Amino acid sequence: MCDQNLLGILLLAAEIAVIAACAMLVQAIQAGKSIFTAFTSMGKSLVTSTFIGAAIASLAIAAAVMSPSCTSGACGSQGSALLTAINVTIGMLAGLLASVLVSALIPGAVNVAGPLALVTLLGAAGSFAYLGAMAMILVACFAAAASPWLGLAAGLAFITAVVAAVVAIYGIVVTITTAFAAASG
Repeated sequence: MCDQNLLGILLLAAEIAVIAACAMLVQAIQAGKSIFTAFTSMGKSLVTSTFIGAAIASLAIAAAVMSPSCTSGACGSQGSALLTAINVTIGMLAGLLASVLVSALIPGAVNVAGPLALVTLLGAAGSFAYLGAMAMILVACFAAAASPWLGLAAGLAFITAVVAAVVAIYGIVVTITTAFAAASG
């Protein structure tokens, strides 16, 4: 039997951790005035990395909970689709974590890893939208027996996607604006 409550709680934990990481990233970009100087505060970089790592861990546990109980039976194909979405999201968050850590720990690497972090965050936004859609489909399959936790996690995945996309776009706009201002003056 698929433990929808545990699955929903684990997805919620990952989504909340990503939203917290996005909040830390916005603060870092505002303080640094661009992505190139956003990671000068080691404390903010490590806290951001911790939130991203917590999200990855929560999603990995969710993937383990799903196999094989949620990927077989009447809703097996929907469960398999959600498992794929979870794995894609883990991959995007791993890329984001690597970009943030490289930017913070290797001097000069921020010129490549900083913009890559923003692009990866946009990818993570897309993967959270995909995760939300697949979770909604699984909730619909379970119908009356669906867990409210799984439904809540499906809804919050869309909010997480929007937050991540807005933060990534904000970082790109601030960086471009700052670069143009520095070049012209």
